[in-house]
Amino acid sequence: MRFNIINKSIKIIVGAGVFSQLGGCSFLHNVSKLLELKSNSDIQEQVLKEESETYKRLKEAIEKKYIREGMEAGDILRDIGKPVLVYQEDNGEKWVYKPATASWFTGEKIYLFFNKKSCLLRWEYVSFEN
Repeated sequence: MRFNIINKSIKIIVGAGVFSQLGGCSFLHNVSKLLELKSNSDIQEQVLKEESETYKRLKEAIEKKYIREGMEAGDILRDIGKPVLVYQEDNGEKWVYKPATASWFTGEKIYLFFNKKSCLLRWEYVSFEN
């Protein structure tokens, strides 16, 4: 919905500029800012899509028992993809994977826990209700 609003805003401003002959630098600057915003929203949409696809790959790999204790972090990065967030902990790292539909406070998440040698210790699936 927010993408449609941006597209409509661009059309309205461009249309207003053409028909009322506003022209000038400030008009062109505003249009370029709206086009930049739309471009950034396209990038954001792609990042969210990749986030969800990576989460889905990890969930399927866990269900098929591909993900197992002792796996190296590099193998998981190569086969599954990057986590959304990495926490540094005293004894290693905790990676967080989540679909784009989940917030940090609600929805599904999968945590991978690694030791200091970057070997998987365990994984944890959590689901928080609204």
